[in-house]
Parts: sequence; structure tokens; C-alpha cells
Amino acid sequence: MQTADQQRHILRMLEKSLAREIDLEKKLTDSRQIEEELKLRLNSSEQEVFYLEEEAADVWKRCFQTDNASEVLMGVSKELLGRLQICQFSLNGAFKREAELRSKLEHSTEQLKAKETGYHKLKTSSAELNDSLLAHTNSLKVRLKEAEDKLILSSSEASTLREALSSLENQLKESKFGLLNAKVSADESQVQHNVLTSKSSEMEYVSMDPKENIVDAEYRAESAEAKCKLLEKNNIDLNEQLRLLKGSGSISEKVNLLERQLRESDIQLQYAVASAEASQEKQIMLYSAIGDMENLIKDLKLKVSTAEIRADSAEEKCILLSESNAELNEELSFLRGRLESLEASLHQAQEMKKATAKDIGIRTKVITDLVMQLAIERERLHKQLSSLAMENQILLVRLQHMNKDSSVTIGHNTGENIKEFFFPEHDLAAVSSARGSNEEISELPPSGSEWDKTSKNASIGKTKVRSADITSELETVRRIDAGLLNFKYVSIAMLILLISVVAYLFRQQNCPF
Repeated sequence: MQTADQQRHILRMLEKSLAREIDLEKKLTDSRQIEEELKLRLNSSEQEVFYLEEEAADVWKRCFQTDNASEVLMGVSKELLGRLQICQFSLNGAFKREAELRSKLEHSTEQLKAKETGYHKLKTSSAELNDSLLAHTNSLKVRLKEAEDKLILSSSEASTLREALSSLENQLKESKFGLLNAKVSADESQVQHNVLTSKSSEMEYVSMDPKENIVDAEYRAESAEAKCKLLEKNNIDLNEQLRLLKGSGSISEKVNLLERQLRESDIQLQYAVASAEASQEKQIMLYSAIGDMENLIKDLKLKVSTAEIRADSAEEKCILLSESNAELNEELSFLRGRLESLEASLHQAQEMKKATAKDIGIRTKVITDLVMQLAIERERLHKQLSSLAMENQILLVRLQHMNKDSSVTIGHNTGENIKEFFFPEHDLAAVSSARGSNEEISELPPSGSEWDKTSKNASIGKTKVRSADITSELETVRRIDAGLLNFKYVSIAMLILLISVVAYLFRQQNCPF
């Protein structure tokens, strides 16, 4: 009975070992399927890596395009800076020309002062002064026209600068659009990198599953080896029992059965050993496949790291491009401020030139009015001098008539009366400045009548004087009066010119431009 139970137990153990072998074969088939799936996934991952490399190349191309665009923008900005420098040079030239015009105006004022000091020669140089003033006004008008033409040219240059600024703004917009596209592509590369990392983690998880299966297979192989050892021990025991039975010479049939069972058990042991060897070979194959998978995973990790490095470099380049664009925006804002300041300065210069032109016109009008007034006063002086000459001639004729009839005493009294008559010089100056020549001529006959009365009243007890002495005295008085009148009118003209010069200097002090 014990042998039958042992045989049954052995049979059950053999059945369990066969079931385990069948399970191992199923697991091997599953592992092969998993390997095929892993190979497919590897192929798909390699394709995705290839696509990622193509996308990275596209990102590089876009980065190079943005670099070229930034270099083009830098060139355009340098051209704009050159144009601005040219505008500054032109403005400096305009300011220098304005300074030259001001110096010329000051020189002209100095010339006017010199002319004012030598204004007593107006009788001979009035026509020349008029011609010189007209020529000077014409030259000033020509210079003003030239300044206006230069201002028009500067305004045209400012318009060209504005057009260049608008083109720069368009180029900046295009570069910003390119930066946005580069950022979008970088975001897409980051998303793909995240997908790759997730896939690599899945691959690692999948690779962990066959490792666990291998551990289970090793455990099962060890258990199978232990069972084989137990079976060998049982065989040894059975052989000893057979020897004992043969030695006893008892039941031959049982021995035959036991021999058959031993043979079957040996066959089963051989099958178990073969299955164990096959399982070991399968384990070796699995280990090699796992090593290949690990190598592939390492390669994928290297590719992912290179893609990350490229993405980081692309992000750094995008940051550099954004910084360069920010610098370009700052330069553009600075250039716009400079253009606005230049336009304001041009506007101020135009206003100041208009004001100077108005002042020059007013001053030329004042000078022409002064010249006309001086001409009128000269004519008045000529008329007064002619009237005085006529009066002197009349007086000489009367004195000659009186000298024929009077004595020496009468001549003495007449000398005193002549002195009394010509003494109030300030009365004559007041009469010449306040009244016309006709009124002075009308006032002369009463003076002659007074002189006749005085000469008749003083005819007694006086000595005679020669007519030549009286005529010489009258000529000296006439010359003195004419010189005094000429000096008075010249001094009045000088005072008027000095007042105009003081007013001009006061205006220059109030508004230096």
C-alpha cells in the first residue's frame, strides 16, 4: 500500500511538473509576444525620434532665419543712425549759417553805427546809402530764401526718416511674428519631449515586467531542480528497495512493475531535465533580450537628452532674440525722441527766422523812414539857408543905403543894434525848428523896421564907420548862424539814430535770438 501511495504521489508530482512546464511554455509565448510588441514600440519610438530630429532641424532653420532678420535689422538701424548723423551735421551747418547771419547782422549794425557817426556827410552820400541799403536788404532776402530752401530740404529728410522708421516698425513686427512661431515650435518640441519621456517610462515599466517574469521563472526552475533532487533520492530509495526485494527472491511481478515505474520515472526525469535546460536557455535568451532593451532605452535616453539640449539652446536663442528685439525697440524709441526733438528745434528755428525776418523788415522800414526824414530836413535846411541868405542880402543893401546917409556915430550905434539883433540865437533856433521858411521870411520886415527906428534915434553924437567893416561883420554873423543851424540839425539826426540803436540793443537783450 505504501508503494502505491508513493507511486500516486510521484505521479501527481509529475503531473504538477508537466502543468508547470506547460505554464512556462505559455509564459514564454507571452514573453515572445511582449518582445514583438516592444519591437513595434521601439520602431514607433525611432520614427518619432526621427520626426523630432526633423522638427529640431526646422527649429534651427527658423532660428537662423531670425538671426538673419536680426542682422538685417541691425544694418537698417545702422543706416538710420548714419542718416540721423547726416541730419545732425546739416542742422549744425544750419546753426552755423544762422550764426554767420547773426554776425553779419551785427556787422551791419556796426556799419550803421559807423554811418551814424559820419552822418554829417549825408548831403553827398545819401543816394549811395540808399543803394547800399537796398542791396543789403536784397541780399538778406536772398539769404532768407536760401534758409527757407534748406528748411524745406531738412523737412524732406525728416519725412524720409519717418518712412524708414515705419519700415523698421514693420520689420520689427515681422521679427516678433517669427519669434512667436519659434516659441510655438519650441513649445511643440517640449510637448514631444514630454511624450518621449512618458514613452520611455512606459518602456522601462514594460522592461520591468519581463524582469519579474524572469525572476518567477528562476524561482520555478529552482523549485523544479529541488523536485528533481527529491525524485533522485526517491529513485535511490526505490533501487535499494528493489535490491532488497531481489535479494529476498519474493514477488517478481512487483519487481517488474517497480522496474517499469522506475523506467517511467527516469524518462520523466529526463524530460524534466530537458525542460529545465530549455527553460535555462530561454532565461538566457530573455536576459540577452533585456540587455538589448536596456541598450535601446539608453540610446533613447541619449537622444532625448540631445533633444533637450537642442530645445534649451533654441530657448536661449529665443531669449537672445527677444533681448535684441527689446534693444532695437529701445533704440527706435530713442530715435523717435531724437526725431521729435529735432522737429521741435526745426520748428523753433523756423519761428525764430520768421521773427528775425520781421525784425529786419521793420528795421529796414525804420531806416528808410529816417533817411526820408533826413532828406526832408536837408531840404528844409536848404530853404532856411536860402531865406537867410536873402535876408542877409536885404540887410546888406539896407546897410549900404544907411551908410551913405549916416555918420560915424550912426555906424557905432548900428553896430551895437546889430549885436543886439543877432544876440538871441536860441530864438532863431526855436523859430527854425517850429515854423516854416515862409513864416520866418514874413517875420523879417518888422525887425528891419525896428532897426530903422533905432538907427534914427541914435543918429546924434556917433562916429562914422566904413561900409567894408560893416559888411565883413555881417558876413561873419551869417556864417556863424548857418554853421550853428547845420550843427543843430545834424545833432538832432544823431540823437534820432542813437535812440533807434538803443531800442535795437534793448530788443536784442530781451530776445537774444
